[in-house]
Amino acid sequence: PIPTMTVTSPAPYCPSDLISATDYNITTDPVGTVTYTWTATNNAATGMASTGTGAAPATPYNAPANATLINQLSIITYTPSLAGCVGSAVTETVTIKPTPVIDPITSVTYCPNQVTNQINFSCQPTGQGTPNYNWIITTSPYDVGLTPPTGTQSFVPSFTTNANNTGLAQAAVVTLGASLNNCPSTFSNFSIIVNPTPVPKFSATNHVCEGQAMSFTDSSTPNTGSITVNTWAWDMDNDGNIDFSTKNPTYTYPAGSAGTIPVTLYVGTSSAPSCTAQVTEPVFVNPN
Repeated sequence: PIPTMTVTSPAPYCPSDLISATDYNITTDPVGTVTYTWTATNNAATGMASTGTGAAPATPYNAPANATLINQLSIITYTPSLAGCVGSAVTETVTIKPTPVIDPITSVTYCPNQVTNQINFSCQPTGQGTPNYNWIITTSPYDVGLTPPTGTQSFVPSFTTNANNTGLAQAAVVTLGASLNNCPSTFSNFSIIVNPTPVPKFSATNHVCEGQAMSFTDSSTPNTGSITVNTWAWDMDNDGNIDFSTKNPTYTYPAGSAGTIPVTLYVGTSSAPSCTAQVTEPVFVNPN
């Protein structure tokens, strides 16, 4: 008799899945006496051998990585034979699904007590189902104000950052993973950073009379490290106008201004974004 055979293609594999001949079904007629050989296409992309005898693959193996964002296919052609009689060729397909790739997320930086933007996730390839996400804060030396610390939704929700009085930028590192078509992605990391709150502070010379120069000395923090206070704005006489934009100004209060005078100092940090604060302190000008 002319031998015949049928073959059922296995379900698509994810990268690293074990591919074995037992994953699909081959039947022959006559049963148990037919031998067959096979050839396969697209071997490099799917990890299949190019030729073999019996069911493919001859040896189980793990599906290779697939960073192409499209399915990779091997078409395997089987040819049965029996005592020199060759039957019609049949084919099956081994499919390696793509590894999902999370679209890059840029780390974001905020000032203390600031409302953050929602951070949305997306991954490639599109049009192949709805991704499932899982994220966790793997490094959090400072509580930036984000709750909950883990989530399965497709975004980090908006929240209000906490105060940061450490003098240093603090970060929560978010590790994000995704699954698409039951295939896991590689992990992606990004940070949510909270810059330090500046603490404005200054002093002024005592025993100054009307018409004499009063010296002001800024002692705001942070004043060392990678983030410092680097902008100043002084309102010397509580009129709402900025009189100086230098660190340590000198100001002369005119005649008739004796008494207690509120002085306001506004400061900003060298961080991006710059974080600001202000303080108002009284100074005393002696009458002539």
